[in-house]
Amino acid sequence: MKKTFMPKLLAVALVGLFLGSSCIGIPPVTNKTGMGSIFSDLTEHLDGVSTAAPNKKGEACSIIVLGVVAIGDSSIDTARKNGGISRIAYIDRKWFNVIWVAFGRNCTIVYGE
Repeated sequence: MKKTFMPKLLAVALVGLFLGSSCIGIPPVTNKTGMGSIFSDLTEHLDGVSTAAPNKKGEACSIIVLGVVAIGDSSIDTARKNGGISRIAYIDRKWFNVIWVAFGRNCTIVYGE
């Protein structure tokens, strides 16, 4: 019985590893190069939200390790609060990952006044 239990447990763990890798989001393909499977460092610029002057910057990040441990808050509201911003001018999203599920970082960067 133990001989069949371990391979099944390993299979379930691997499926969880790959399905869990989307906890911090998979970056959209914003350019023709796409996302690398070994290394990616992508930034997506979102259109302006208001006419506020972008003289302040706030950032909020979350990380994922091995596709199973995700920590942090990369929400727009947290980034806005971290920068002391009352009116948002525009927002950037930044994705960084190494070997796709080994380590990933997702940041929201808010600019405004």
